[in-house]
Amino acid sequence: AAVKSEYELMKLPQGESVESAISKLAQRTEIEYVQPNFAYGDPSVSIKSTVNKAAPSTNDTYYALQKQYLDLMKVRDAWDITTGDSSVVVALVGSGIAHNHPDLGGGIGPGYRVIGGYDFINDNPLPEDVYGSGTVSASIIGAIANNSAGALGVMWNVRFLDCKVFHNEQRIANSFSVASGILYAIKQSANIIQLNTVQLQSETDNIVLDALSQARAMGMPVITRAGHDSAETVNY
Repeated sequence: AAVKSEYELMKLPQGESVESAISKLAQRTEIEYVQPNFAYGDPSVSIKSTVNKAAPSTNDTYYALQKQYLDLMKVRDAWDITTGDSSVVVALVGSGIAHNHPDLGGGIGPGYRVIGGYDFINDNPLPEDVYGSGTVSASIIGAIANNSAGALGVMWNVRFLDCKVFHNEQRIANSFSVASGILYAIKQSANIIQLNTVQLQSETDNIVLDALSQARAMGMPVITRAGHDSAETVNY
């Protein structure tokens, strides 16, 4: 069954323009606001670093490739205090998570690190990451450490809620899917929202702003990705 949203996505009759439909619907008193279903892109992932080959403090295969940015973040000092808590749930709003990945717990549902999720593009309770962007984010956040394989995350023990909002082929999300993913994270009582989206238009997106306002009212931190293209332009 579909996850209910506070928003309604409408398909216009053939021949009717978006502007005409918005003008008509805006006159109805029961509708708070109307807007186009804006497109969102996924920040591309690229890793550019000069690797310091100092001896790792974990046995993960790719630790040496991560060491530079982990040291810049002073993560190892933080690990002396905590490596994350399983009571903390990070809702990842993006392309999905490869929940069968051994570094992310090997499954989805109760008892796994990915505790559940939803695919808001395909209306499917079993989200799947086809092109890997969300899985990279999840790994940076919380890949299992000291398992002699893969990478290691900043918070090894946190759990995840998978909110898939991107099309597999076009790699595009939209206002409705992004806002629905945020509301789902709120309703599932996630502690943090990681938002892996970049709005492709300059217009104000009231639906997404409304969803973000609800998260803020609940005291939920919302974190966005940026900087993957090494450009100085702010694009989140």
